[in-house]
Amino acid sequence: TEATRIQPNNGDAWRLRAEAALELGDLDDAELAAETSRELRPGSAAESVLLSQIHLRQRDFATADSDLREAEALVPDNMYVQMLRAEVRKEAGQLQDAAHFLASAADRLDASNPDHYITAAEWMDDANNHGAAAALFAKAASLDSSNSYSAARHAWALSDSGNASQARELATQTADRFQDEFSARALIGIELDNARSHLLFDTQHGHCVISDKDQLDLATSFLERVNPYLTKTDAQDIHRAVADIQAAVNVAKKRNFRAPGCLFIIGMLILLGISSALIGDNILWTILGLALLAFTLWWAFETVFERGYKRTKRAYGR
Repeated sequence: TEATRIQPNNGDAWRLRAEAALELGDLDDAELAAETSRELRPGSAAESVLLSQIHLRQRDFATADSDLREAEALVPDNMYVQMLRAEVRKEAGQLQDAAHFLASAADRLDASNPDHYITAAEWMDDANNHGAAAALFAKAASLDSSNSYSAARHAWALSDSGNASQARELATQTADRFQDEFSARALIGIELDNARSHLLFDTQHGHCVISDKDQLDLATSFLERVNPYLTKTDAQDIHRAVADIQAAVNVAKKRNFRAPGCLFIIGMLILLGISSALIGDNILWTILGLALLAFTLWWAFETVFERGYKRTKRAYGR
């Protein structure tokens, strides 16, 4: 303020006053100082950019974009101005429009910089346009093959867009190549999403429930795929989710799928008893065979049907 009082015709002094006021949150004084600086420095884009930031803080998106269009007219090839125009759209809630605008500007002005495409891809992902996000992450990864973030996010976006097989393949390649925490977390997360789409979960407690042999095979395969990568991440939510599926597998192996072998043994005893009764005409063997048959039917119902049915009901919350 003192500098502008001493030098009221110095545009730089007014611009510095505007920047200081903006930093302090005094938006009215910042706007006044920036407008004065623009009048004193009509060929400078800096004041228009500064005014756009003030109006953006005021949530006046239309005026902020108008300020940036004035700056763009003065510096048409300035990527920073284009980034700010995209940011205004993003702050206004127009995520997909912002992403398209930023990617298009990058194609024209800074096509070798992957950071623009990563930002645009993140905005697309936040807008739930996972297919477009995957394409932008792929482009960023192609520009910087040493960046595991782009490759892992590409895989995750593919998974979210429904391309599970391609996503799992890319996630595995990325995790094996980079051997870092983020790519390992992406792989496990994608595998978890795939497993959860096929397994049952108790809706009351959120625990995994395995109700048949196919689900057991899938869960076992899941554990074989993710276990080598678990040591690379400390994310507790991932460790808890994997441990929950491991616990469900342990339970399933002990209880659910011993029935076929037991039924076979008991069935053989029944056949032996009935055969002996018929051949030897021994009523005791006949009674034994009928008793074994009754026991087998009861045990099969209780173990194979009753428990599985109740568990499935709980998993679906019914």
